[in-house]
Amino acid sequence: MTQQLDIKQAYIEAGQEHIFKYWSELSTEEQDSFLKQLSKLSNPSKYLSDVKQAIQFSASNANASARNLSPLPSTCYSSNLDEDKDTLTKWSNYGYELLKQNKVGVVLMAGGQGTRLGSSDPKGCYDVGLFSHKSLFQIQVERIVKLQQLTETKFGLDKGSVVIPLCLACCFNGW
Repeated sequence: MTQQLDIKQAYIEAGQEHIFKYWSELSTEEQDSFLKQLSKLSNPSKYLSDVKQAIQFSASNANASARNLSPLPSTCYSSNLDEDKDTLTKWSNYGYELLKQNKVGVVLMAGGQGTRLGSSDPKGCYDVGLFSHKSLFQIQVERIVKLQQLTETKFGLDKGSVVIPLCLACCFNGW
């Protein structure tokens, strides 16, 4: 229990209290699982500070960097449209192996608010007129869940043993 309070307090001190908004609605098992995920980041304040510094550094060097850009050599990239079946199978197997080991995460760069679309919500929440009326965020999360399930099935793993963390990076009001 003390460790739970320490983890929660570290995130609150880092200005991330909003992630506990629905804490009381979670079961004890869900709370434990959530805290286990959060505990993997030992110092959220330092992490957020590092991220902000990286963004500031990137923004301050954007113009200078653009002048020095050149295309990558063709040996540094490829496309699944250009590769043979054996290479694609090798890539797929390697990806599934990393998924099985829980070494894959997703960072979804979500932009800002959808004000130009007439919404104050993040753009990913906006109804873009699909027949399902699913948001872009929902579609991406469903794809991540499906990939977890496919990996568990491929390796005969217990349900819930493959976890793909999702970092949803929304930027509002200049962050």
